[in-house]
Amino acid sequence: MKRSLVCMLLLAVAACGANAQKKRTRKPPPPDPAQVAMSAVLQADRDFARTGAAKDLPASMNFVAEDVRSYSAGVMRTGKLAFRENWAEGFQDPNWSITWAPVYAEASTSGDLGYTTGSFEIHAKSADGAPVVRTGSYVTIWRKQPDGSWKVALDIGNFAPVKSSTQ
Repeated sequence: MKRSLVCMLLLAVAACGANAQKKRTRKPPPPDPAQVAMSAVLQADRDFARTGAAKDLPASMNFVAEDVRSYSAGVMRTGKLAFRENWAEGFQDPNWSITWAPVYAEASTSGDLGYTTGSFEIHAKSADGAPVVRTGSYVTIWRKQPDGSWKVALDIGNFAPVKSSTQ
């Protein structure tokens, strides 16, 4: 009886050890697609912003979908060519510059669509040569491409009201 009790006890300990080993080697759960996408669109927006600050038009256009829609200063533009023409005008002006930074992002649970929002600042010169600084906010909707990259599907910018010098 003692012998079978000892054998049963040894088998129980061995089984517990095997279960503990299984628990230690269990793979972690797969990452949440929405969290992965949220991080990816934030990074894509930061990278896109670097190309804008550098006034690198070809690199900037790598972040833009062919069927992009953009809305700025009361004008809706459709297509990458229209987006490019709008940006080229500013990029060619030596007195014009743009900076922006995303402050928030969200993504779909499927991980193939997301958005970023943040603020931007544009520096230019008026017709009389005086410096002009315009600020505003934006929302950019990003769509994941078949190759895994993220491209701008919709870009909406909204300028803050201009303050007069008498305020």
